[in-house]
Amino acid sequence: ARAAIVYTKSPCLPGDVAARFFVHVFTRRSEASPAGAATGFDNLDFDFRERGMRESSSPARCLAVVALPDYSIARIRTGQFDRTVVWEAQIRFDSRANVLPAAAPSSAPAATLRGP
Repeated sequence: ARAAIVYTKSPCLPGDVAARFFVHVFTRRSEASPAGAATGFDNLDFDFRERGMRESSSPARCLAVVALPDYSIARIRTGQFDRTVVWEAQIRFDSRANVLPAAAPSSAPAATLRGP
């Protein structure tokens, strides 16, 4: 199984997932992957309606899963944007493969890494 980022939000209102999500994956190698050659990162941006689901439980919960590339990752920059950045966080991987997450605002969906 590949590693993934799982986004969850509860309670979840339609406005919480209306803005586009950005997921920028930076490789540990000095050169970018072929897909990210122009920008220096792989762009895994998505709209919630394409990749997420909203459970009708009470309170409603939203869930989206993004599979990560199968290469050594230096850091991930993620968040939501709608003309401007709504929220963002960075997840850095140090040389010992520890995860050092940055705090996102409490109104943001939680982003959790799941390993293989």
